[in-house]
Order: sequence, then structure tokens, then C-alpha cells
Amino acid sequence: DNGISLIEKDSQFSVFSDITGKLGTVYCSVMYQDQLYLGTNQGLYMRDQTSNSFELIEGTSGQVWSLQEYDDQLFIGHDRGTFILKNKNLNYIFDGLGTWQVIPFDGGFLQGHYNGLSYFKEGQSFNNISYLDGFNLSSRNILNENDKEIWVGHDHNGIFRLRPDLSSSKIEIVKNYPVDYKDASGIKLFRFNNDIYYATAHTIFKYDAVLDAFTAENKLQQAFNNLSRSTGISEITPDGKWWTFAESEIYYTVKDAFQDGMNVSAIPLSYEFRNISSGFENLSQIDENQYLVGSNHGYAIFNTPFTQNKISELEINRIEIADKGLDFELIDKKQLHPEFKNSENYFNFYFNTPVYQKFANVTYSYRIMGFTDVWTPFRSSSMASFENLPYGDYEFQVRARYNTKDIKEKTYAFAIEKPWFLSNFAIFIYVVLLVVIIVITHHFYTRYYNKRHAQMIKVQQKKAEMQQLEAQQEIMKLKNEQLEADVSSKNRELAASTMSIIRKSEVLNQIKDELTSIKKLDDIQSVLKTVDSNINEEDNWKFFKEAFDNADKDFLQTVKSRHPNLTSNDLKLCAYLRLNLSSKEIAPLLNISVRSVEIKRYRLRKKMDLAHEEGLVEYILSF
Repeated sequence: DNGISLIEKDSQFSVFSDITGKLGTVYCSVMYQDQLYLGTNQGLYMRDQTSNSFELIEGTSGQVWSLQEYDDQLFIGHDRGTFILKNKNLNYIFDGLGTWQVIPFDGGFLQGHYNGLSYFKEGQSFNNISYLDGFNLSSRNILNENDKEIWVGHDHNGIFRLRPDLSSSKIEIVKNYPVDYKDASGIKLFRFNNDIYYATAHTIFKYDAVLDAFTAENKLQQAFNNLSRSTGISEITPDGKWWTFAESEIYYTVKDAFQDGMNVSAIPLSYEFRNISSGFENLSQIDENQYLVGSNHGYAIFNTPFTQNKISELEINRIEIADKGLDFELIDKKQLHPEFKNSENYFNFYFNTPVYQKFANVTYSYRIMGFTDVWTPFRSSSMASFENLPYGDYEFQVRARYNTKDIKEKTYAFAIEKPWFLSNFAIFIYVVLLVVIIVITHHFYTRYYNKRHAQMIKVQQKKAEMQQLEAQQEIMKLKNEQLEADVSSKNRELAASTMSIIRKSEVLNQIKDELTSIKKLDDIQSVLKTVDSNINEEDNWKFFKEAFDNADKDFLQTVKSRHPNLTSNDLKLCAYLRLNLSSKEIAPLLNISVRSVEIKRYRLRKKMDLAHEEGLVEYILSF
């Protein structure tokens, strides 16, 4: 009713599953006096060879951190201190908070606790055991070098080299070797092949006595250059193997007896089964070539050498396609390079490597060439989906990894046809339409640009005409300015000639007046004739009229045409008034008195029929 179950008759693992949660997480284990002991977060449990169940050792409830056998005694490192089990008798020997580890040292035993170190000898009473002064850090990793100095590994403060003075119950810190804190979570200090090491999740460091420093240049690190570990925790088993833990397996290392190197072997026991907090991974040797690995729900037992199972080939089992309706249909995967409709671009690929062992860790990675060149990360899912693939040629590629061993990849080539709007016929239609559009567009653009060109020509013509007109206006302006200059020059000449005539007439009249006053007229008669000839009014008028016509053309004709009743004397007066001369200045020109000029002006107003308020000079200047 519930599916299919598989019994592995030839499995190399024996698994105990704590389905009730009674035991808790297994932190340590040991085979002591033919009985299996488990230290868990619930206490110390024991099972003998005749029983299938574990029993809690009374008085050990709590977290058990370590189990170590010395001198036929089982030392129990506990959250509440230290216990000794001997011949099934349990003794509570020290109540220091949290005993991590107990090691032999200088005829007695050195204990590492949450808050430092303590020392005791067998048979010493409970009250006589106390902490050693001078070092109060958590001492989970302790290593006895020569019964004189010890090494302590601390996750955050590094590696310490200490020298205990048991006579004074003190500890001298010889040196503190720093550790990269970023890489220091869950470090482990250990001795392997008589050398001192410490390991982190990424690097294994060996102590170099010459340099008095830890270095990553060592053969153990070189053996793991291409292997990834998940924690710095490691274990040394009595048979001389060094064990370390990775995501998909655990590794053990032994020295090559024939070559100066290391041999590394893998056991496919993944973290998924162990599922224990980082820093608390554990393994113990419980028999010759037999080992126990603890987990948070039991343990697994296996033997070495470990025989890897035969790996089957990777297969693509099933391929499904669908359109946007996602109604998937199975297709024949044996068909070579099929071409699917453009609407059928949803794909499901199912694949697997038929490995059925419980701890076989098979993961898969895939990609579609032509769509992406990047492989997906390895994961346990054996199915890949792709949605709305565009048209083109593709090759689905999938590869598998059995624990750390790669399995040959499989491929499936296929194609998705172009959509109808990208077919050859559609492209031909597009080309024809494009040509038609280009022709029509060219026609309209030609008309448009011709029209624009004509408009631009008109605009340019108008601009040229305007420029020509402006040039003509400029020429006229220059001519007018020249004419005005000429008129100004003529006016100056007229004014000069007028003033010359006026001055001449005034002088001659003065001479005449003076000569007239002489009594003997006979003597000066000839002189008077000469003066009269020089003040001849007609000659003066001809000269003035010629100069005036040059300065103000057509004025006299215009006045005569508008007032035909004017006499020549009236026109003379108009010309002199045009020059804006006063009556006093006009009198000598006409050879009359100023009073006579005023009378002439009055008569001229009458002849021109001017209103009383209208000025005679202003009227003449308006012509």
C-alpha cells in the first residue's frame, strides 16, 4: 500500500536508527569490555552483545562529550564533570563544569574543561582535585607532547603551548600560535605519524619545530588539495588511520608503507545521514577494521577496506513536451534529432543512475547547449524542466556524480522549428512588403523633398529679392545722404554768397551815403556812377538766383505755380525768406529800407491768402 521497499542484503553498512529519540545525538562511542557505549546529549548508554536495546547508565543524564579507556577504566567526560566506569561501577570523581577530554600526563591524568585544566592521580579524593592556575580558556583539544609540555587548541584564540607545574598547580603559557578566525570554526589538534597538526575546514597545518610555526606545506595537506572537507574535526583511531569529514563522504588516510606519501580512501556516508552540528562529528574504532560513526538519530557501522558498489550508466529515461496549455505528452526519445513545432516548447527531462544503496549519494547537473552554456549545480533532483524555449537547435546534456566519482554524461539533440511569422515564405512576403514600402516611401519622400526644395528655392529667391531691395535701399540711402551732403554744401555756398552780396551792398550803400553828403557833386559824379554799377540789383539777383536754384531746385517754380499772381520781386522775397533771413538782412539785398521789407512781407501774405495765425516763413519752408 505504501510503495516499494528495498533490503540491501550485501550492504556494507549496519545502521541503527533511533526512531524514538531516546538516545539523542551521538557525540562519542567506544567498545569497552565487549559492550558498546554511546555518549549522547541525553547521557551514557550501554548495550551488550545479547541485547538489542540500549540502557541509560544511571547517574549519567546530561551531555556526554568523550569516552576514553585508560588502564582498563572508562573515563567519561560529562557536562557535569568527570566519571570513571570500572567493572560496571560508576564513580563521580570531579565536578568541574564541563569535562571535554581526559589524557594521561606525568603519572596521572590531565582534564580539559569549559574553564581551563585540572590534574589528578588515581585514587585522589574528590575534594583534592582543583583547576590549574594560569589558563582558564575552554580546553577541548589537549595533546601531551612529552609529559612536560601540552598543546591546547581553541577555536577562536588559536593554539597554545603550555608547561604545567604540578607542584604549584600552575600553568605557564609558552607560546600562542594564531589561527585565521575565518577558517577556525571547529579546529582539531592531533598527532599523526609522530607529527603535530591542526586542521580547519579548508587547510591542514603541520608544526615545524625548526620554524617554531605551523605551515600548510605538508604531505597530509597535499593529499587533500583536490578534495573538499566540510569541517576541521577529525579523529585518530587506534589502528593509525586519520579520519576527516566531507559533505558526501568521510575520508581516511594512512601512510603509504612503500612510498613517502599518503593514501586517501573514501566512505560514502554523507552529511545528510550524519546531520550533526559542525564541530561534533565523531568516529570510533570498535573492532579490528570496524568503525562507528555517530549521527543525530543513531549511528552507522562499516568495515574497511570498503568496496565501492558498481556504478550503472546514466540514462535519460523519459522526455515530455507540451504547449502553453502544459498538457505534457511522452515522446519517443530514440528518434534522432527530432524537430518540434514552435508552440511545443515546454520540456521535461527525466534521468537517473540506478543506484539503490542507502548511503549512495547520486547528484545531477545539466544544461541545454544553444540556450545556456552554464551547468547547473549538482543536486539530487533527477528531473529538469525548460519553459518557452525559442526556436533553434539544442542539445540537452546531463551528467551525474556518485559520491565523488563522475559518471559519463548523456545527451539528447533536438530542434524547435521557427514560428510561422519567421518561415521562409513569411520572410519572402516581408521582403516584398519591405520593397513596396521602400518604393512608396521613396516616392513620397521624393515628392516631399521636391516640394521642400521648390519652397526653399522660393524662400531663397525672396531672400535674394529682399537682400537686393535692401541693397537698393542702402544705395538710395547713400545717394540721399550724398544729396543731402550736396544740398548742405550748396546751402553753405548760397549762404556764403548771400552774406557776401549783403555785405557788398551794405558797404556800397555806406559809400554812396558818404559821397552823397559831399557838397560838390560834380567832383564825385564819376564815382557815384561806378558805385551804382557795382550795386546793380539785377546782377546781384542773377547771381543769387543761380546759387539758390542749385541749392533748392524747383522752389521758385513750385511757388509760382501755386501762386501765379506773384511778381518777380515777390519771388525774390520768398527766396530770401526760404533762407530764413531777417528783414534787416533782406533790406540791403532789395536796396530798400527795413520798413519797406515789412510792408512787402505783409503784401506777400495777402497775395498768398494766409490765415492770421499762420506764419509766412513756416509756410514758405513747407514747400
